[in-house]
Amino acid sequence: MRLAALVLDAPALNAHPSGTGALVAPGTAGIRAKALTHASAKWEHVQRALREALPEAGSPHLVRLSYGRPGETLPGREELIDLALADATRILGVPLGRPQLLASEVIDWDRAMRQPLPGHRAALDTLTALLAEQPSLELVGSWRAGTGIDAIVRADHSLTEGSPS
Repeated sequence: MRLAALVLDAPALNAHPSGTGALVAPGTAGIRAKALTHASAKWEHVQRALREALPEAGSPHLVRLSYGRPGETLPGREELIDLALADATRILGVPLGRPQLLASEVIDWDRAMRQPLPGHRAALDTLTALLAEQPSLELVGSWRAGTGIDAIVRADHSLTEGSPS
């Protein structure tokens, strides 16, 4: 997975045009990102830290875009910032470009979407049975439930219904 973190001075983002973020369906025309998080809209402490760190910026915002679906080639590190600005423009409906960009960072998460090995399901079923014997212990996360929030929610629902995930 490859992330692009963009610090932007963009007053149009003050209205939080897409709330705290968006998930992008595979194959969405004109958008390569799989998700956008408007971190400064989602977390007040992020907004506060931006304002303290960048007092000269009128409307600082932190936006993070995620790239790298299973089987997809990651965009190059050099091209990623311009791609992220274009994707953020489309997702947020606000023109964003180099003039609004105060800072950026490209972050690679190697093995963030690891593929399960043979026997993984059986091992998880064994783990679920062991956890049932320890009701005060709960384990969650993509390594157990699969990749993505949807998989984790489905796994949690399965566990609360009494069947293994």
